[in-house]
Amino acid sequence: MRSFRKLLIMYGRTSNGEFLCRFISICIYPREVVKYIFIFFFLLSSFSISRPGISQSLHTSSSRAIKAYNNGLEAFDFLNLAGAESFFKEAIVADSRFFEAYMMLGELYTKQKRFGEAASNYKMALRLDSVSYKPLYFSMANAEMMSGDYASALSHYKSYLRNKACQRKTGA
Repeated sequence: MRSFRKLLIMYGRTSNGEFLCRFISICIYPREVVKYIFIFFFLLSSFSISRPGISQSLHTSSSRAIKAYNNGLEAFDFLNLAGAESFFKEAIVADSRFFEAYMMLGELYTKQKRFGEAASNYKMALRLDSVSYKPLYFSMANAEMMSGDYASALSHYKSYLRNKACQRKTGA
């Protein structure tokens, strides 16, 4: 089967009306496969639901914080990490108890290999809500380990494993 290298262009429109592009190199196979892939992506994009409709409710009621957070998610999706960072920080300024903004800021810093800052944002998220997202312990332990805080990393790995064991016992 012959394949051809092609460039896939992913684009989207931000809430500000701007267009963002991301180029992805892909491998294209014979026409029949391409046809079905094209139909799948067309249908997926036609019937897509916005993030707030898919996700559970956010830990804030501030419309300003939610708007900044959603803009940050868009920027993060298109690898505009500097823009995403400023939007997530703006969301935190609007609501200092916004759990998801701290989580995404931690993810962003982890992606940028800024592990110390990632760990501090994960810790803040943990202080705000240690129940709603159990893998937070694992993410925080990874960031702490990469930043050299091995004792805290070990403690958070153990917490993650305890939570996981409790979930198995309760059947969750």
